[in-house]
Amino acid sequence: MKSEKNRQRWREAIFQTYASEGIKKSKCAEIGNRFDHLTEEGGMSGENAAMIILDAYGSSDAKKVCHIISEWVNSELERFNASHIGINANARERLKRAISTLSNNIDKVSIIFNGQELTTQEIECIKPKLPIFCRSFSVHQASASAKSAGLIIDVII
Repeated sequence: MKSEKNRQRWREAIFQTYASEGIKKSKCAEIGNRFDHLTEEGGMSGENAAMIILDAYGSSDAKKVCHIISEWVNSELERFNASHIGINANARERLKRAISTLSNNIDKVSIIFNGQELTTQEIECIKPKLPIFCRSFSVHQASASAKSAGLIIDVII
């Protein structure tokens, strides 16, 4: 994800560089597409692709512009990493969070079906339910013994 974010920032910086030089938006978009071709299909890093694009189309010193862009990209990524909570790779937790978010968002809207607003009970019926495997497990343990009959029963649930 970091490399994709890095690539996107380099693309944005190239677009803004050419836009600041007075190049039309359509030409800037075309240059951005060439940058995408170099990075996505060619496998180049954002910085190397930017150097090639700036050498080919730019009127400024490519090394100087790349240095300025590099500093900006690094500061943007640092700010992003400082504020981003990260990615939870646990599928169960992500599903629980997605269902919770969807349920909360459904509560915020008014649903009209065939010209009639749905009641709260009807809305509760259409909300997604959390699958059993995502629910918290609770372990209950109970034990009992009866010595009078000579039988000991242990029940664990």
